[in-house]
Amino acid sequence: MPGSSPSANYAAFCRESERARELGWHLTRTERWYGWEYTLTSWDGGHSETFSWLAEVQVRLHQIAEAHR
Repeated sequence: MPGSSPSANYAAFCRESERARELGWHLTRTERWYGWEYTLTSWDGGHSETFSWLAEVQVRLHQIAEAHR
């Protein structure tokens, strides 16, 4: 989220992390020299996806939720 405060970004990360858990995924973030890198990993560990932006994670979680309907 360009231009957002660090605390706002962390709050958004926490919300998405909870959403991921509800869908059977684990969300982590790693600080890189360019900002944060986000990784979604399935609970069984069989699949993971990496994203540069939290907005991309939100889109992917939406897709996963739609697939579960």
